[in-house]
Amino acid sequence: KVIMEALKTSKKLKKVDFSCMKLGDQKVSRIAKNLQMNSLTHIYLGESDIGNIGIREVMKVLNNNTVIRLDLHNNEIGNEGAKLIGQFITNNNTLTQLDIALNKIDDEGAKAIVGGLKENNSITQIDIEENSIGEQYQVMIEKHLQQNKSRAEAYSKFEKLIEELNNKILNKTCTNNSKDKIIMKEGLKKIIEKSKALKNKTSIEQITNILEELLKKNKITRGLLMVFEE
Repeated sequence: KVIMEALKTSKKLKKVDFSCMKLGDQKVSRIAKNLQMNSLTHIYLGESDIGNIGIREVMKVLNNNTVIRLDLHNNEIGNEGAKLIGQFITNNNTLTQLDIALNKIDDEGAKAIVGGLKENNSITQIDIEENSIGEQYQVMIEKHLQQNKSRAEAYSKFEKLIEELNNKILNKTCTNNSKDKIIMKEGLKKIIEKSKALKNKTSIEQITNILEELLKKNKITRGLLMVFEE
């Protein structure tokens, strides 16, 4: 009861850990509802006796959050719960680590997770051990994870170059016009947002190469940046 009251009033929680508490669906559902006002990044619910009912409420909370790590190992999550997880990761671009080991998921649930991974760019680690997932789906899941890892490495290089370009815009060697600086910085934001939708390593490497050429210019003008933005 004390924990529930604390969760209701808190709006700044980033991490919650209820591992090994054997809460069950009912308590987990209540906890999930009380977490909706927080921007959670790490959620640990391993060994919490969560079934398909509890995971449904957890997924509702995650739709409003920027979660990076989700631990659901050693629960009672079956194929219906796996389908909800698959739906969630289809539209999520922040989660990087998911642990669903030691649950009750077979190929039917794994198919939903693979479907979600086809649309997901961010997840690089999923623990699916000790389920009843066949080799075919294990291979497919690993394939998508490797693609996301390659994309993450390429995107890291892109982000560093964007930072260099931002610094150059702020520097007088770029422009002294304060209005141009503001417009160019807004242009950079648009470029970053567009890049997030790129699904593979090759596409990111292509814009990274263009960005490298742009950085070689002695002076970056508003016009040059607009061309790159297009």
